[in-house]
Amino acid sequence: MSGTTEQIKDRLDIAEVVGSYVKLEKAGKNLKACCPFHNEKTPSFIVSPDRGTFYCFGCGKKGDIFSFIQEYEGLEFVEAMKLLADKAGVEIKFEKGEEKSKRNEDKNLLDKATTFYEENLKKDKSSQKYLEDRGIVEEDIEKWRIGVAQDTWSSLHDHLKSLGEKEESLERVGLIKKGDKGNYYDRFRSRIMFPISDPTGGVVGFTGRQLKEDEKMAKYVNSPETELFNKSRILYGYHLAKGPIRKNNFSILVEGQFDVIAAHRMGYTNAVATSGTAITDDQLKLLNRISPRMVLALDADGAGFKASERAWQLALKQGMDVKIAKLPEGKDPADLSLENPEVWKDAVKGARHIIDFLADKIIDDGLKGRDLALKIHESLVPYLSKLESAVEQSHFVEKIAIKFAIDKNALWREVSNTSKPDKERVASLTESKEIHNAQKSVEKQLLGIAVWQKTLESSSINYEDLREKIKNIIGEDSLLVLERDIDVDALIFATEEAYPDEKVLKLAVEELLIRLEKTVLEAKRSKLKQSLKREELSETDTKSEELLKDLNDISKRIESLGKIV
Repeated sequence: MSGTTEQIKDRLDIAEVVGSYVKLEKAGKNLKACCPFHNEKTPSFIVSPDRGTFYCFGCGKKGDIFSFIQEYEGLEFVEAMKLLADKAGVEIKFEKGEEKSKRNEDKNLLDKATTFYEENLKKDKSSQKYLEDRGIVEEDIEKWRIGVAQDTWSSLHDHLKSLGEKEESLERVGLIKKGDKGNYYDRFRSRIMFPISDPTGGVVGFTGRQLKEDEKMAKYVNSPETELFNKSRILYGYHLAKGPIRKNNFSILVEGQFDVIAAHRMGYTNAVATSGTAITDDQLKLLNRISPRMVLALDADGAGFKASERAWQLALKQGMDVKIAKLPEGKDPADLSLENPEVWKDAVKGARHIIDFLADKIIDDGLKGRDLALKIHESLVPYLSKLESAVEQSHFVEKIAIKFAIDKNALWREVSNTSKPDKERVASLTESKEIHNAQKSVEKQLLGIAVWQKTLESSSINYEDLREKIKNIIGEDSLLVLERDIDVDALIFATEEAYPDEKVLKLAVEELLIRLEKTVLEAKRSKLKQSLKREELSETDTKSEELLKDLNDISKRIESLGKIV
């Protein structure tokens, strides 16, 4: 297929492909944008039309048009190639003996089943009435491709067999089941059918909601796990919600299909739901990749509380910003869309941060004294410790201390003991980390210039000379590690854009070499300070004078370099 991929690349400009998803702006010979794979305010996503590649300096995503489509649309390589081939007008020719992708066959089969269910609904007045009573309008039916599985044993089986489909294929995608006597029958019968789509909108499975209330039957039945359908990795409505989630910079997680459809109808097209499973890490990663902000609109006061709790615990672990939309007890978005859409809108707009929500819940419990203190310790402190931002932690510690009339410092100690080492050690580690990061940044810039210049026919900077100067400052072992771990694509993208002028480039190299030496010396000085402090605390204190001399010498050298820069 290599010939096909090259043919597609020849016909499609990467700027055109990426530009159809994100707004690109000119940046020298390249193009830039805010990254579509993570949230940022300053553009760090660079596209090179000359190379046909992209790179994000924020999240590290990189590749060509195929990897971009795979990542953005959530596709396998073959699917991404098919999508781009259609766009380029290129026919995919499979090698001799290679069958058409079974994955595509299965999707086509599920699409035929969806059409069959849709046609059934058009002829079924009672099912139409049921949906109407649930608030589902004709536009919803078309948008979500809602259908009906008839109250028969084999109508879908017989229909698809008449179209030439094989029973083994129907069973493989979960449309039929094999009976004890070897006969086949439809998996879904007498149910409203909700197709479940992958990120590109292709049907990969179904959820069937029973039409006749029967306690002996499950209210909802999902497709079984197949090559296409993994319910722990798929979110209902994601294919339609991913764009609005990016645009609004938050997702809304609701309970089920009716709730998603109702939320979309009320204008909240960034809503999604799980399909017959509690929220999973994989599903949250899918949402977090687009936006780290999420509103939970689950039943937070009734039986759904545990599901809500699991959702926010997993989300906080992933560093997401979680809020709770508190709905009237016993009501869901589908109910509110019929009774009072304004209540739903107010709930989403007034969604409270998980810490605020939990604090309010403690107040509602009416606890006092030691019982209140224990509840705060059990229900609030663990979540406060999970907050990524120290500023956010400080905000909520202050707020909770005032709300419950407790000592702020005591609460801080609780939070600190739960998740953080002592402040002195944190300060030391922070200083070391900042120096380390500064050194690595300069190292990469210098090595990036060297690598970039090496790729040019006519270079301004000699690669070997610059490499030798870097080695003399950081040492050969550190340089070899740096060369092993660098991302060449990223370095070239960064340097060719940053230094378009030869004179500017040479001056930058001189300055960077001085800065590199300075950061190396600052790292040594930081270690000497720590050693001196340990020595002063020891009983012998034999090396203090020697350490002070070394510290003084390094400080003088750093000061002299500061005057040069």
